[in-house]
Order: sequence, then structure tokens, then C-alpha cells
Amino acid sequence: MKDKETENIQKIILDPLNSRQREAVLATEGPVLIIAGAGTGKTTVVTERIKWLISQNLARPAEILALTFTDSGVKAMRERLLSIIGSEAYYVNIYTFHSFCSDILRSNPDRFVLSEDLEPLSDLERRRPTPGRLFRRRSTIPEVVKGLTDHSLH
Repeated sequence: MKDKETENIQKIILDPLNSRQREAVLATEGPVLIIAGAGTGKTTVVTERIKWLISQNLARPAEILALTFTDSGVKAMRERLLSIIGSEAYYVNIYTFHSFCSDILRSNPDRFVLSEDLEPLSDLERRRPTPGRLFRRRSTIPEVVKGLTDHSLH
């Protein structure tokens, strides 16, 4: 019975994927970074990889971290996982890059020294394409760098 169940899971997860997508889903050693253009199935691949890892008992839901650029990507992954693995999907850590980093900063304020002259960007400012920028600068770059490098993260 177990072999038939495993065969069905493999068919459901792997059959719809092309060879490159299947390769990413089956890569189970360490993290996988998926870089591809719009509409190429990145969210599908990440979701199928999560399902694969869980179905093969290679990871528990709470041990998985999935990062994406958009809130819609987070929502799509969560909904797809819910439809297949049920409420266990809520234990999978799915974030946008921004929300993940923001959570780290908020959860560990003693580990990060941020200048008081920095403030979080507004929602509108975040939507402008300025890669890697989470804070509005009120002070000079050398002042910010000095503030970050004067303190150890250990």
C-alpha cells in the first residue's frame, strides 16, 4: 500500500513539471534558489518542492522557509499548500523577502544597531523599484555605515 501511495504522490507532484522544474523540486540537499522570468512557474516549483519535501519526510513544515518577492506569491503558495496538505501548510514559513527581514529586525532589536536617523519606508516608497532599500536616509551614508560597523553582531 505504501508503494502505491508514494507512486501517486510522485505522479501528482512531478508529472506536471518540465525537466528543469522537476530538477529543482527533487534537489533535496540544501537550499535551492530559483531564478526565472515572469510566468515561468517559479511559485509552482517552490510549492511543489515544499510538497515533495513533506511527502517524502525530508522536512517537517516548520523546518521549511520559502521566500518570494510578492505578497501574491506568498498567498498563492499558502493556498496551494492548504489544498494539498491541509492545515499543516500554516506551519510552513512563507514570507516575502521584505517581511522576513523586517521580522528578523523586529525580533532581534538588540542584535541590530540602526541609526535613530533612519525610519522605515512608507508603503508607497517600498513600491518604487529601489532594490535593497528598506529605510529612508536622514543622515549621511558614512554615518550609517559607521553606526553599523561600530557594533558586533556576536
